[in-house]
Amino acid sequence: VSQSRYEGFRFRCILQNSCGRDTTTVCTLSVIGLPGPGLYLDTTRTCLGGPSDTAFIVPIRVANFTGIGAVSLNIIYNQAALTYLGFQNPQLSPNLIVNSPLPGRVIISWYSLVPSNIGAGNIIELRFSATGSSALTFDVTGGGCEIADSTGAVLNTAFFNGYVSAVTRDTVVSTITACDTFLWPANGQVYTAGGNYQVQTGCRWNVLNLSMNRSSRDTTVVNACGQYLWPANGQTYSQTGNYSYTTQNYLGCD
Repeated sequence: VSQSRYEGFRFRCILQNSCGRDTTTVCTLSVIGLPGPGLYLDTTRTCLGGPSDTAFIVPIRVANFTGIGAVSLNIIYNQAALTYLGFQNPQLSPNLIVNSPLPGRVIISWYSLVPSNIGAGNIIELRFSATGSSALTFDVTGGGCEIADSTGAVLNTAFFNGYVSAVTRDTVVSTITACDTFLWPANGQVYTAGGNYQVQTGCRWNVLNLSMNRSSRDTTVVNACGQYLWPANGQTYSQTGNYSYTTQNYLGCD
């Protein structure tokens, strides 16, 4: 279409035919509505066992979250695998109610006369502990999950379920003897002193038992006539100068 002129809900469209001449036809305007809000329970990974177990966070993420006046969410999970501990960082206030009336279920309710225009981001973070893996599901049956605008009209909302993957933590112990410095691949740190170091990477607990030896340097000054045989390397020198030779000391360091 090279040109159009608005005429109510119909358009006069001026097109070019195969001969390059303008022709006029009538076009119908189709209005495509904006997408409704989307709510997401993302896949979360947590570790089981080990010295640093803590609660983990499951955020509820939203998109196209504008002009929202009310939220009703009903989230279910496997109570044998997860324990609900509470929530944090709510972005909907006031009039926010979050409770877990029964194991395996979290209910979230909110309304406001002033609509929320978060747009995209997290609206709340749920805290859990785990003994195993579990699905996280928006229970949409019977109107269990609904989003309404500021007039109370229920919006066409897409709900995306999530999953908690619980992985058993393992421990890797490395016993290292190094000279002067040591680069630990587990965390990319360079150490110059011996000791016991620990770091967690994912669900792996890395332990480093590090012994640090030191290099040594000896300087010998010699006055010789004609030539000199250096016992350190078996080389014979006939000219004055500074010479060096690297070998290992009794600690195995250069």
